[in-house]
Amino acid sequence: MKKVNNYVFNVEEFSNRITKQIQQIQEIILNSNRIEFSRQELEEILNDGESDGTLITRQAPWRIFSYYKNEMIRRGSLEVRSTEMEDENSEELEEVVNI
Repeated sequence: MKKVNNYVFNVEEFSNRITKQIQQIQEIILNSNRIEFSRQELEEILNDGESDGTLITRQAPWRIFSYYKNEMIRRGSLEVRSTEMEDENSEELEEVVNI
């Protein structure tokens, strides 16, 4: 089994009394009309947000998000939920072991 994180945003806790880059991340989330994302989905919309000029940064968007993640969790605007998923190769491995 492998752990996978889902990122769940609480838009009711979004605020303007935060750093400019967190405001930009919040804008990207609001424009997506979603609140829950896998890591891959969140990375994609953050990258799109950088491409369209919503997120202004010289660094990788995921790095910016990672930097501010704990601040967003502390403020109640983000929750990270870990779930266990079957590893794609686990059934194949089980078959080989049980032969």
